[in-house]
Amino acid sequence: MQRDAARSITKFAVVDRYSGAGRVGRMFWRGCGPATHGTALACSTGQDQHNIRVVGSCDAALAEAVNRLRATQGGRVLVTGCRAVAEVEHEVGGLMTARPAEVEAAEMARLRAAAGAVGLCCTNPVRGFMS
Repeated sequence: MQRDAARSITKFAVVDRYSGAGRVGRMFWRGCGPATHGTALACSTGQDQHNIRVVGSCDAALAEAVNRLRATQGGRVLVTGCRAVAEVEHEVGGLMTARPAEVEAAEMARLRAAAGAVGLCCTNPVRGFMS
């Protein structure tokens, strides 16, 4: 089952990063997520165990976002047209970067701009992805 754009219901998943069991929690969430088909936003930082959180408009975009985070070792990824269009890399445990703060700030600005361009609805659950 895919999202219900007419009712603003979007797919959301949490991917286990620690146990090695590959567990994925899935649900539908009303009032958050991308308006554009083929779009997803994933993040490896959070207040929990820093599992990967991903919200998206289709399974292919969700998978691309999670796989891109895996390739970059963590951070944030925005996928549009089922390909990564903006990233913030957190190469240290998926939680932080050793690069200059100015580099990360520029990446975050590009991510925010790209998210705005695809109609990413930023209700509270999604703000954690962007802060």
